[in-house]
Amino acid sequence: MASIEAKIDELFSKDAELSRLYELISSVDGVGKCIAAQVIVDTNGFKNIKEGKAYACYSGVAPFEHSSGSSVGSRSRVSHRANKRSKTIFHLAAICAIRMAGDLKTYYERKVAEGKNKMSVMGSMRNKLILRVFACVRNNRCYQKNYVHALA
Repeated sequence: MASIEAKIDELFSKDAELSRLYELISSVDGVGKCIAAQVIVDTNGFKNIKEGKAYACYSGVAPFEHSSGSSVGSRSRVSHRANKRSKTIFHLAAICAIRMAGDLKTYYERKVAEGKNKMSVMGSMRNKLILRVFACVRNNRCYQKNYVHALA
């Protein structure tokens, strides 16, 4: 594992744009080197997939409604054609975020206390992590835990 991370660091240090993207992505809680590398590869450096919602669909995190013929009113499901590796790494990032003290841990505990299914909450946490990563890249700023809006 250490040799893989060393090679990732070596690749990112050679290219300024990759280094910048890596710094922005890894600033999100629960997101590390391997996840940042996977997101950069999947999105081709954020050239092919530029929106968080599109990447959530690509990685199988965003649920879709089933409403066709007799299946009207059935529950929403995620696509089985998704990139399973991306979904897996964001699941691991969500688990890591639950173990760390922070707003995602608080969110998880609150939703489970409300009676939500744990895996359903994990799915929404995966989606939150993806949207945070793309927001950091879109705004070209590192993730800030206690962000204060300028208009407030």
